[in-house]
Amino acid sequence: MLRFFLMAATALVPLSALADRYVVINGRRLSEAQIESLERQLGGYIRDGVYWFNPYTGAWGYLGNPWPMGYISGRHSNARHHRSLSERGQLYYPGEILDH
Repeated sequence: MLRFFLMAATALVPLSALADRYVVINGRRLSEAQIESLERQLGGYIRDGVYWFNPYTGAWGYLGNPWPMGYISGRHSNARHHRSLSERGQLYYPGEILDH
């Protein structure tokens, strides 16, 4: 899924690390409350850093890198939706095709 504006945390973040969070999006530093709200909406931990975000396409990336690192909420309007194997009815369990 490309719903990551953030990198999922693989370990618990110590409370002391949350005290001085530094997340900047499009030149605007987010408050603790804004960071927490965004993390709840996106379902994971946002690493401290300076990011750019295009609200029209949903593309996001790190400041200084023009290439998108991901897309939020499937807003990438220039790309066609590629249906998953399960959506196409082509998802099988190992050996299932040979059994028929």
